[in-house]
Amino acid sequence: MGMSRAQKFEEVLALYTRHGWGLARVLARPESLAGLGAVDFRGVEAEESDVDAMWFKRPSQGGREAW
Repeated sequence: MGMSRAQKFEEVLALYTRHGWGLARVLARPESLAGLGAVDFRGVEAEESDVDAMWFKRPSQGGREAW
């Protein structure tokens, strides 16, 4: 049996967090949103969209921000 959508979101979130990225935005299809209730997006609210996606950011050189 494969991973649930929630598990996939959690796995990607854990990977990027481990490498110093912070979650900035979460997009999810309606059917994905229905199964994401238990996922901790660290204060970022998931928005309904046509795609499932997470955007991350972190500080970059020169006081800039990388996305």
